[in-house]
Amino acid sequence: MKKWLAGIAGLAMAALLSGCGSIKLTTTKTNYQPSGMVAVVKGETNKNAKVTYTVDGGQQKKAAVKSSGYAVEIAPTTKKQTVKITAKNGGQTTSKTVYVAAAKSLGSYAKIAKNYNQIVTATALPAATQKQLQEQQAQSSSTSKAAAAAQAAQMTAAQKQAMAQQQQALAAQMKAAKQKTADQQLPTNPKNGVSKLLDQKDDKIYGNVENNQLIGATLFIPMKSFKSKTGQKNFGTTFALLAQAFGAKPKEVMKQFSKATKNQKSTQTTMKTIKSNGVKFDTGVATNGIYIYITK
Repeated sequence: MKKWLAGIAGLAMAALLSGCGSIKLTTTKTNYQPSGMVAVVKGETNKNAKVTYTVDGGQQKKAAVKSSGYAVEIAPTTKKQTVKITAKNGGQTTSKTVYVAAAKSLGSYAKIAKNYNQIVTATALPAATQKQLQEQQAQSSSTSKAAAAAQAAQMTAAQKQAMAQQQQALAAQMKAAKQKTADQQLPTNPKNGVSKLLDQKDDKIYGNVENNQLIGATLFIPMKSFKSKTGQKNFGTTFALLAQAFGAKPKEVMKQFSKATKNQKSTQTTMKTIKSNGVKFDTGVATNGIYIYITK
């Protein structure tokens, strides 16, 4: 009887040790490329395992495990990142190291936000004032500083006074337009990482910021808004303004997007990448809405 019990105990211990040694942790690849605004690191582990990860040795974060699968979203930066994934199960621990490739910056966030906000402000100005601004910009771009200084020197006192009054009136209009569009403007000091930059009725803008560099942006429109004429119009306006702020050609981008939308099949979830002046626009279609991923 004692021998039989001892045998059972031995088998149980062997099974326990075997179970402890069976912890698994896999990743779908070793090197990940950013897609849209993030790189998705995923794989499998034990169903009841606890998974954590660190990026470049930073703060440890938890990853949810569902039916033995896990997925971790890593916001790309301008440098290659090292991601260490750790799984713990039944007193056993194992780790895997993967890498997220560097991404190109869209440019200075401060500069892009300033461009976007100036364009948004201009849209709230009277049509005549908008035309005046366009004419001034066209003239200043075609006239050198020396030529402008020479023209100013030839002006009479009355002409200078009239110009000063005109500039004061324009400044007052700009101030009023900026206040009117305050809820449509991008924030000046966003936090690092992925965050919501602008939340409007018919669309939302997300950005991935790293030390004042905008690595990527996403424009999202809910499907409900996209199916309404007003929603489409507002979305189109925001899309065009973003394209212009990033240095792309808005008319060219919108033309390509409109063409791709018309040719879109109901079963397609992506569209052909739109490229303009080095800026890429990738479209993803989901049940909840449409995503425009903007990268370089």
